[in-house]
Amino acid sequence: MSYQHKVRFMRVSPKKLRMVAKLILGKNTKTALDILTVQKQKGSSLLYKAISAAVNNAEANNIDVTKMDIISISSNKGPVFMRRWIRPRGMSQPKRKYTSHALIVFGQKKKKVKTRKAITKEVKAVKKVTNKK
Repeated sequence: MSYQHKVRFMRVSPKKLRMVAKLILGKNTKTALDILTVQKQKGSSLLYKAISAAVNNAEANNIDVTKMDIISISSNKGPVFMRRWIRPRGMSQPKRKYTSHALIVFGQKKKKVKTRKAITKEVKAVKKVTNKK
C-alpha cells in the first residue's frame, strides 16, 4: 500500500530541494521530520511542512503513514518568476526566481530478492571456509 502527496509552487530551486530530499529518502516519516528540523537549508523547512501535511491528510483518510517509509521524492521544475534588477547606465538585468514541484510517495520498503549470482557467491564463500578446516 502506498500514499502520494503533491506540493506545487515551492519557492526554492529544484536543485536545492533535491539536495535535501536525498537526506530523507528511504527513512521513516518520524525520522525524516527529525532530520529536517536540524537542517539549515530553505528546502528543509518546506519539505518539513509538506511531509507533516501529508501525514495529517493521510490520517484524515484513515491511512497510517507513520509506519511507512518515504519510498521516493521527486523534485521537478516549476514556473520561473522573472523580475528585473536595475543596473548602472539605465540598464536592467533579469532576476530569475525558481519554483519547484515535489511528489512524495510513502509506502513499505520492498525486500531485496537475492539473485542467482549472489547466492552462488555465498555458497562458494561457505565452501572455502569449510574446506580450510
